[in-house]
Amino acid sequence: MPPVDRARAALANEAARIICETGLKDYRLAKEKAAETLPAEAAAGMPRNIDVRDAVLAYQQVFGGAAFEQQLAELRRKAIRVMRWLAEFRPRLVGGVLTGAIGLEPRQHDIQLHLFADAVEELDIHFLNHGIEFDTGAVRLQVRRGVYEERPVCEFEFDGTPVAATVFSERAGRQPPISSVDDAPIRRATIKDIERLLAS
Repeated sequence: MPPVDRARAALANEAARIICETGLKDYRLAKEKAAETLPAEAAAGMPRNIDVRDAVLAYQQVFGGAAFEQQLAELRRKAIRVMRWLAEFRPRLVGGVLTGAIGLEPRQHDIQLHLFADAVEELDIHFLNHGIEFDTGAVRLQVRRGVYEERPVCEFEFDGTPVAATVFSERAGRQPPISSVDDAPIRRATIKDIERLLAS
């Protein structure tokens, strides 16, 4: 492996260690912290997000063990429960709970969902009718190559676990936004997809 590639691999591994041991979710920040720890390697340039993601998965295989797998499975089962509660909004699971690329303490991680509604107020009414406290905000997503748009986000707790639900219109949500990790459309999972994952 060329020296430049070795240096970037070392940075990816250090960023993965930081993510797994601290629960940090921001890949950019993890890479910056890794560069502070390994300044000589940082001179070669930063690793790609997908390399950090792969290093996180490799780290979990070595250090996670059965306890990690059990906690991740519990979080996925909880995702199924919250998705059933939000069934009218056709929920899809996205993010680290789906891919498994999260820290070694899954209970610290939030469940990320994509929901579909003609208006975000429909979701607000759903929460109010069930007496659920929630916060609203926005997230900037790459909807097409080089094109970014804001989407509303509702944040709430479900059975003690934080949930972040990004809301898409029926038409705009047909095409998943572009992932900042691998520059591919974000992977979305239905309840049946998660059940198959749990059974595998």
